[in-house]
Order: sequence, then C-alpha cells, then structure tokens
Amino acid sequence: TDTISWDIAREDILRDENGRIKTRPGGHGALILNLNNLQADIVFVKNIDNVQIAHNAKRELYWKKVLAGYALDLKQQRDNILLSIQQGEELSEKQHEWLRNLDIDKNADLGKALDRPLRVCGMIRNSGDPGGGPFWTKTALGHSRQIVEGPQIDIGNPDQKKVLESATHFNPVDIVCVLKDFRGEAYDLLEFVDPNTSFIADKFDDGRKVRALELPGLWNGAMAQWLTVFVEVPEFTFNPVKNVNDLLKPAHLGV
Repeated sequence: TDTISWDIAREDILRDENGRIKTRPGGHGALILNLNNLQADIVFVKNIDNVQIAHNAKRELYWKKVLAGYALDLKQQRDNILLSIQQGEELSEKQHEWLRNLDIDKNADLGKALDRPLRVCGMIRNSGDPGGGPFWTKTALGHSRQIVEGPQIDIGNPDQKKVLESATHFNPVDIVCVLKDFRGEAYDLLEFVDPNTSFIADKFDDGRKVRALELPGLWNGAMAQWLTVFVEVPEFTFNPVKNVNDLLKPAHLGV
C-alpha cells in the first residue's frame, strides 16, 4: 500500500540516507482492502477527526439512521429491479421513475448499471473547510456522481477553478456503504476501483518537500464505480479536530 515520491530539491526519486528508494503510505485509498475484507452488509465510514460532541449525540445518531434508512431503501429498490430483469419481467412506471431519479438511462444495460456497490454520502453546506466535495464528473467511464478532492482538480484550468470555487457543499466523510448484491453475495470491491484516479500531492518527508503518488482515495477513485447518492445533512454533524486548537471552537466548548 506504500508508494514512491519525488524529492523536489534533489530532482530524484525520494531516497533514504543509504540511497535506497523510500516509500510512503499511499493514502486512505489503501483502506479499500480492509473494507473488502469485512464481508458486511452495511458499513458506516466516518473520518476519525470528526469528533462527536456529547450533547449532540442523539441528533447525530438520528442522521446516521436517516442515511442508513435511505441506503436500505435504495438497496431494496435496486434489488427488486435486478430481480425483475433476471426473471424477464417488465419494469413498472414507479421503477422507471426511480431510475430517472438516479439519472440512469432506461435504455442502458440496467444489469451492469445497477449491479454494483451502493453508497449514500452525507454532505454539508460549504463553509470553507479544506477537503473534497460532490461533483458531476465525466471520465472514460461516463458521467457519474463523485466526491472529488482538491488535488484532483486542475486549478490552472479557469473553468475547473470556477467550478471548485462555486461548490455549494463539502464532504465531511459521512458515508453508508451497501456491500452486497441482490443475491446476498458480497461484491469484490476491487473491481469497482478506477485506477486512473491516482493523483500527486505535495507532502513533507523529514523536512523535505516531496511530490507523493497517492492511491485512488477511499471515497474518491476507490469507490468511483459505485452507485452514489448525495444527501444534505446538518452542519452540527461535522466537528473536525485537526489540531488541539480546534477543541477551543464554540461547538466543542458547548457554547
């Protein structure tokens, strides 16, 4: 799960004091292997630095249930359609409406379009926090909803920079994942990774500035081919603690 880096000052691959190539952790995308090994029906994914505040616990739990309930409803609808297709039955108008709501073309190969892992991603209003957000993307795989991180965006491109700056929502990493298909069998999640979404990020290694190769991010390229739905959740569900000073923010002080 480690990757190589480029030593900017030396204009060479990053090496240790003995001249051997030095690797670094390849980012949270490596966790797709852990997720794949769980073999669970549903998994909640949340950033470790999003620290729950005691007096908000019940309200946060409610929104976790909302996301999970929606994910289960989507799974049931998806499974019913796939079963209908398997049995050669015509889809109902309600099922066609469900497909339209997910922006799935009724003339597409519905088996291929629907038979994949599913995720419901909570999103909050963008208030300037660093991190990714929900976007429509166009790749070789077609148009799809994706969580895109800043390093993936070419801010040298005026059009892309404008889209980034006009983003209305932010990804707090509050995701409910459905990992089994309509037969009750676990997906091989590695089949749904987009390897072309690896990216380069500026990092520091022992004081040296390096450009590090990062694996497709867990909620970015590692889930690129999942069925994806975004849901707005309240801002109080996101309370990041990046450093000790964040504990002095009003929310953590109970103000």
